[in-house]
Amino acid sequence: TLTMLQCFYLFMNICGTVSITFFGVFSLRVRLDMEHKRSENLLENVLPKSIKTRLKNGESQIIENFDDVTILFADLKGFTKVSADLPPSFLIGRFLGDVFSAWDNICANYTIDKIKTIGDAFMAVGGIEEDKKANPRSADAVALDVVLLGLEMQQALDFINERYGMEFTLRIGIHSGPVIAGVIGLKKFCFDVWGDAVNTASRMESHGIPGCIHLSMDTYNKVKEYLSGLHLNSFCRGEIDVKGKGKMTTYIIQTERNHLYSNNISTSLFSRIGHPSGI
Repeated sequence: TLTMLQCFYLFMNICGTVSITFFGVFSLRVRLDMEHKRSENLLENVLPKSIKTRLKNGESQIIENFDDVTILFADLKGFTKVSADLPPSFLIGRFLGDVFSAWDNICANYTIDKIKTIGDAFMAVGGIEEDKKANPRSADAVALDVVLLGLEMQQALDFINERYGMEFTLRIGIHSGPVIAGVIGLKKFCFDVWGDAVNTASRMESHGIPGCIHLSMDTYNKVKEYLSGLHLNSFCRGEIDVKGKGKMTTYIIQTERNHLYSNNISTSLFSRIGHPSGI
């Protein structure tokens, strides 16, 4: 027969084993929950909310039509040339990382979807899923927000240029129109948009002027009533030859810092979104 002391040691051993097993399972569950939350946040950052939900529900290819969105393309002038002379750890890891991080935050403030970056180029779209929101914005209001996004992107670049002693200028093109948007493919899901409006917005950027926002007539007609109230320096560029599109009448908004924010278009950029790393 077991003595009282032996029974006590046996009981403590059993309790210890159970406790270790319990805390091990509990710790594993906590780690799994944290990883699940990280995965959810990652999907939230790269996909619109409704698209994420549909993917989780088992849909593999998601295609939707949007009748009236506003598309922005931005490109850093001279980046490719400079990249040959500067170390990648600085140019990509620090400078471009800070620029894109600031732009991501500005997009979030305006509830505009960043679609992708390609090299030093940046693409964003306003108006996706607007009809699914509790208080949807009008197409004109979305277009204005995209223009203001472009202005704040330039301001962010100015601050980061000053921080790193760089002199990059930004060329921005904006166009409004219908698009097809969705997720296709089986691996590495990526939300993207397609259509003639996307091509036109890209042409607005490539035919633009550094330090300015280049608007198509479609976008200008949506925002022209607001521009004078914001005291923005805008003018008609006239008809220009646009590759693949022929002659188009376009408009320019100057984004030099002496033209911007003197009338409180918005509160100070970095007081709202926080400083990029190192600034």
